[in-house]
Amino acid sequence: MLWKLSMMMGTTVAVALVVVGLWGWGAAAALARGAAKPAMAVWAVRSGAVAALAAAQVLGLSCLVGLFYPRGRGSEMMSLAAGFVCTVALLGAILLGWVSRG
Repeated sequence: MLWKLSMMMGTTVAVALVVVGLWGWGAAAALARGAAKPAMAVWAVRSGAVAALAAAQVLGLSCLVGLFYPRGRGSEMMSLAAGFVCTVALLGAILLGWVSRG
């Protein structure tokens, strides 16, 4: 019972990350309006949105798919690839945000 509850909580967080990622992508121009280099700030926000979407994919593969299907080598490789994309996008967002400051 506790295992299924944790899987559903992970799925809920994954859905929230998708919503935040899509909102961040769409609102990137408004969020970067006051930056010294707005074009770089827009891409920083969009890179952060990609990181949120990749994190949602990792959680979705780990929680939702793991709830219905047994974990195998394919799902582990997909989670690893999505985690790599999340890490690269998050580092890109941090670096672009740092460069856009001035």
